[in-house]
Formats: sequence, structure tokens, C-alpha cells
Amino acid sequence: MILKLELKLDPCPGRGGGLNTWMFKTAAHLARHGVSQAEAQQFISAQAGDSARPGEVDRQVEQGYAAATGEEPVRIESGEFIITKKPRTPQWPDRDDALIREVVETRRASIEDIIKASPLPPDTTRHPVDVLAELHGAKGDELLCMAPRPASGFCTLTFNKWAAGIRRRLAAGKPSQTQDWEMVVPNLMKAPTGTTKEGRPYRPRTSENACDPNQMRFVVVEVDVSHDDPICSTLGATPQEICASVILSKLDLAQVRMVVQSGGKSLHAWVDIEGKNAAEVQAFFRELTSLGVDHRGRLPEQQFRLPNGYRADKKARQNLIFWNPRP
Repeated sequence: MILKLELKLDPCPGRGGGLNTWMFKTAAHLARHGVSQAEAQQFISAQAGDSARPGEVDRQVEQGYAAATGEEPVRIESGEFIITKKPRTPQWPDRDDALIREVVETRRASIEDIIKASPLPPDTTRHPVDVLAELHGAKGDELLCMAPRPASGFCTLTFNKWAAGIRRRLAAGKPSQTQDWEMVVPNLMKAPTGTTKEGRPYRPRTSENACDPNQMRFVVVEVDVSHDDPICSTLGATPQEICASVILSKLDLAQVRMVVQSGGKSLHAWVDIEGKNAAEVQAFFRELTSLGVDHRGRLPEQQFRLPNGYRADKKARQNLIFWNPRP
């Protein structure tokens, strides 16, 4: 297992080059991938060799596993480590199907209802970068992070560079590649790249180079319900109808700037939270989680479907169906 992961790990530096940091981050990375602590210790010892001083590998593996699991490491007499679990209180409430049923039965809604509620006509042909530039009030130098696919290809560029690339392609008679991209980070980035939690530097989408959690402009509300979820058959409703019902019943539409079809089962409502801090955003999502809303929509680095982009796996446009840019 470690041999497969080794290709994704940064090379082990020598002493004075961040060796202890590398050992700690590598241990945490291996812990998250299910590698046993003993295997990780053996692997890291082999990589560090004589560069590690006595006890350093043990200490960094112990701390790395503790950081990755959020649990307390305890040394036992044999020199091995065991993990004693701490009791935890769930941070997010479970989904409450009774509440969802109440919302849908009180105000059953559809995509057509979302479109009718839109303050401005949603233009499904408008270029995604133009949509986002207006939404953010971008002047050109702000950093936007987008990707052609969810799992690869993210890059962070200024609006000016995105627009220049689009103009060059159009002038050459080529379609804009941006139109066929899928994903975007709703909030602007504060730096072009950052380091991941596993210690990989120069990545375009990390929590390190995302905006400050206390200075977010948008969160995205998505009800995470699949077509085969029993609640759909119970209510006789599609996932999109459940999403639409929650959006129109539970959100302040004056603060909803945009609703995007995912190209699949869900709708993504971009809610303007300017002026709210991270604790207030946490409380906002705690109220909605019972309705099946995905709480990851509060994360500043979280990606979502690009408005008017293209979803290749479904061969579908991610249409903008509600448009309410800030006055």
C-alpha cells in the first residue's frame, strides 16, 4: 500500500531541510490512507535513514497520527503506540426526513418556480467568467479558481488572464474552453497557490490559499439527495424538486445571488453572506443540515458546479436558473 502512495509523497529532505516537518506530514498522510502506525514508522525510518536522530521518527509518527485522527496517542511498555478514542459529540445534526416532508408538502416547488422567482432573467448563454465577474464585482486582478473536471486540472488565475485567454481563442475562431469547464470555487482566492494538509506545495486549491473563513462572500446551499433515496419515492418528488422546495421555503431570496443546475440531481444556491463571520456561517448551516443540506458548502475552498459550464459525464449544461446580482 505504501509503495503505491510513495509516488504521491514528497521526497524526504535531509537534516536542516525540514526533515521533522516531512516526517510529521507524511505520517498524517499515511494515517488518512489507512496505513498502520507500525508500517508508517518502518517506512519513514527507511526514508529518513541516518538523518533522523534517536526518537525523532517515533515522536513525529505519534504526533502525525494524532493530528490525522484527532485522537490521543498513548505509549505502552513495548514501545508501540495505541490510540485511545475520545468521546465526541456530532458536530452536525442528522437529516430529519419529517422536516423535509413538511417543507415539500407545504410548498412543493420545481425548477420552473425557481426561474419565475428570479429577479432578473437568467441568461443560460452568458459566458461563465462574465457571470462570475459581475457576481463578484471583479475589477480584473482578483483570483478565481476553476477546473475542467472535479478531480483534476484546477488552476487559479486573475479574471484578466481568463478573459485574455478567452479573447485569443475567439479571435482565432476557436470555442472558449472555459465554457466547457465544470467546477469553480465560489469565493475568490487570496493567493495563486497553497500547501495541502499533506504538505504538497504549489497547489491551486487548498484551504491555505482560499479566502479567510471570516471573510467569505458566498456559501452554497445544496440538498444532497439522490434519485434512489427513499424520501423521493415517499414524497413522489425528484431531488431537484426537494432542492427547489428548500431554497424557496428556507432561504432569504434577497440574499440568494444565483441558483445553478448541477447538470445532475441537484441545485446549487449561492447565498451572499458578506459581513458574517465563520461562527455565524456555522450556525446557518447547522439549521439547514437537518434538511439534507451538505455542510461542506460553508468551506472557503469547496468547489461547485460552474454556472453555464458543461458537465461531461452527464453531457449536460449547468444552467443558471436564478440571477440576482447585488445592486
